[in-house]
Amino acid sequence: MGLEAITFPVLIVANDGWLQYVSQAEELSEWTTSAITKYSRRRVLLYDSSDRAWEVDSIDLVTPMGLWARLLNRKVPVSLSLRHLSEAPFQVVREVVTEAIDADDDIRFAFERELEELVKDSFELAILLKNVGESND
Repeated sequence: MGLEAITFPVLIVANDGWLQYVSQAEELSEWTTSAITKYSRRRVLLYDSSDRAWEVDSIDLVTPMGLWARLLNRKVPVSLSLRHLSEAPFQVVREVVTEAIDADDDIRFAFERELEELVKDSFELAILLKNVGESND
């Protein structure tokens, strides 16, 4: 299946730390040559506004890539091949978001600071557990 099966807007999640909100299909119709190479080897999910999850099986060039496009890392037209994830789609997306947070040092650092603030602001164990639990949502 392709992008026509998805209800936009979508959340893109990759296990390397890429997390992006995309409002329309056109935003996914052109990719840089380096992004094609990188994300063809990674797990990339799309979570659409109909609460469905889709895994990107392949990123295919619409037309052959020229030498200048490759050398200058230009955006080229692509076609995405998607597979619908029917079992617990939100849980799968949450797992990949967790992988993304673990993979992205900037997010992990920011989250650690947020947790430190929550711990500092907590006056008793019940408040600490409540604050940390809310930050996980």
